[in-house]
Amino acid sequence: MKAINSLLENIKIPPMYKIKQEFASNPLSNIEETCLEQILSLDRLKEIKTGARIAVAVGSRGIADIDKVTSSVVKALKKMGFAPFIVSAMASHGRASSEGQKELLAELGVTEESVGCPVQASVDVVEIGTLENGLTVYNDRIASESDGIVLINRIKPHTAFRGKYESELSRC
Repeated sequence: MKAINSLLENIKIPPMYKIKQEFASNPLSNIEETCLEQILSLDRLKEIKTGARIAVAVGSRGIADIDKVTSSVVKALKKMGFAPFIVSAMASHGRASSEGQKELLAELGVTEESVGCPVQASVDVVEIGTLENGLTVYNDRIASESDGIVLINRIKPHTAFRGKYESELSRC
């Protein structure tokens, strides 16, 4: 402490005050019911043929109750006559391996038993296009073979760069 005090001896420290910031919260009273209603209300899904294989992309980005959200989405898709299955959407998370991603999903409570459909984890990708700036766009190989993809994700600032889209999946 003496060393710190000697360094600050000739520096005027402005007055400081302890504050606490509280963010408004509007928690859902019933996550499962809300997810079910939201999925059933999506007109875009009504355009897809009955029996279609729908990939449900699930990541590891800190979504509260992701197991409940995922099982509710799967339940709604089944109710609409689809054949949903889970795909991992984690990039380098889970040791950047199919096995590691499946293990991480299980740690989050997303298993075949808990969500009621198959869980397929893969790190294989396919090229699906190119952006105007020349960057290649990739998609999960398994998801790309489905009839549709539902994303369960949270968009947040990336830790390493800034841009229009930073971290997580987005709809093009």
